[in-house]
Amino acid sequence: MDLDDLGGEMVLIDWGHGPSSYSAEIASYPTHSMMSGKVSLTIIQESGTKHTDFKKRLVRLHQNPLIKPLPDAVEDAVAQDVADIPQVLSDIITSWDSGTSINNISSWWLGRCISERLHRSILHYRRSLLQYSRSLLHCSRSFAL
Repeated sequence: MDLDDLGGEMVLIDWGHGPSSYSAEIASYPTHSMMSGKVSLTIIQESGTKHTDFKKRLVRLHQNPLIKPLPDAVEDAVAQDVADIPQVLSDIITSWDSGTSINNISSWWLGRCISERLHRSILHYRRSLLQYSRSLLHCSRSFAL
């Protein structure tokens, strides 16, 4: 399982007996026991960045309102996907129009962060311009004397 392809984070999942290490190198990585010890996960992070506890990063699949159940099996899955496009687009539009979707909340936060950063940049620019103006004023006064 590849968790972070940019940071080089992977998880070796082992349903066998004992720790999930097939080499001495893998054995040195942290291992987490899951499902009452029936599964062991070995986390490999090449980037060196240490994430929080692995169990805190898990997303609950059962009774999660953001995860829809799998559709019924169909004979031609590609044709069904193509046929579903109008409804999916309609659902996306409805989701944005409702104002309460995760996408709306994320875009609001992004807009707020961009606005704050622009505000800080403008303040910095104004301060720099004011300092430059004062320097010019000081120089012009020096020449006048």
